[in-house]
Amino acid sequence: MTSLGGSRMDPRVLAAMDEASRSFVSMPTLLTSAGKAIGKLAKVPKGYTAGLTTGAAASLAICTMACMARNNPELLPQLPNTKNFTKNTVVIDGGSDFRWLPCVSLTGAQLRPVGSEGSPMRAAGLRASLSPEVACVLIFAGGLPPGEALDIAEVVSIAHAAGVPVVVDAAAQLPPRSNLWLYTEMGVDLVIFSGGKAVGGPQTSGFFLGREELVKVGLAAASPNEIVLGRVCKISKEDIVGLVTAMEIFMAGSDEAELAFWEGTVAVLMNRLRAPLATKGITLERVCPGPPDIQPNHIPRLYIHFPAEAKKKVSGKSAFYGESTDHSNPLHIDPVDGITKVMWEMVNGTPSIGVNMFADGIVINPQTLSREEAAVVADRLIAIITPELATAKL
Repeated sequence: MTSLGGSRMDPRVLAAMDEASRSFVSMPTLLTSAGKAIGKLAKVPKGYTAGLTTGAAASLAICTMACMARNNPELLPQLPNTKNFTKNTVVIDGGSDFRWLPCVSLTGAQLRPVGSEGSPMRAAGLRASLSPEVACVLIFAGGLPPGEALDIAEVVSIAHAAGVPVVVDAAAQLPPRSNLWLYTEMGVDLVIFSGGKAVGGPQTSGFFLGREELVKVGLAAASPNEIVLGRVCKISKEDIVGLVTAMEIFMAGSDEAELAFWEGTVAVLMNRLRAPLATKGITLERVCPGPPDIQPNHIPRLYIHFPAEAKKKVSGKSAFYGESTDHSNPLHIDPVDGITKVMWEMVNGTPSIGVNMFADGIVINPQTLSREEAAVVADRLIAIITPELATAKL
């Protein structure tokens, strides 16, 4: 969703942002008030509040600095030089997703992986890693298949026994809305969410929920403070007001209504596509939950399975994003086989339509579609696939 501009904002969010643009405001006061409002909406426990940032990636850097400087916030202006910091190391699960770690490294923190790809972090390894210089343990929620990752509650127990805070990146873990309080109720010290995905806020917004003393240091590490690294994460008054408004709307909604709508969209797609695509050996499957490398993975999606002759063997770590697609620019497709040729045709038509791929075909995510748009996607697929498969024998 990030690479496609984020979520579509409710008109009420846009109206609130427009109103905010017409006034000057004390940014520290606004950030504190907005943090309290977000915290209340997220049902944070006593002693917790929220901090607002320019996105979940920015929150990774801000939360890292908060943990590094929790005992000496006066040293924040020195970062990314960690010479005088007694806490300068972040423990991570070596078996999890490493894509976002540059956001941590830019603070100057040293990364300490525990475990490796295919062999995630275990309790004994975590305990052994918690030396005095560890600033925090960072966990990426949902990045590993169920049962493979160390349970976050156990991570909290082990880390807290050593006096080390735990940070959870749950950027794409909404919905369900209950995840807003799931992690804080476990005792997680800081948990990060995106504002520009399911919440429906501005793309350049995010927030972290956490213990008041850590959030305070995090805010000191960020804009509008002038001599700190986090000044680069300058969130605007418009984005702050927009995010709070979006959160109010999001929390007034329900997981059940959203899931019912997405299920209906998948049904519309399947009903429209099944007969014409079946004549070409293409099968359809509703998949839920999905693989761990797409989040949130409990949303129903339509998987379109192509016949064997349409496939080129896909290599690389992820089976979801093939070697001919670019996660950072999903509309750039290298048409190396029948599947990616269809994707290329989708992208280069009018309107341009981006779809994901997996090892056997194409995936359609209903989260970004209206019912009318779903019909457009289905009709385009039929127009492209039927003649392609009939004449080119993909």
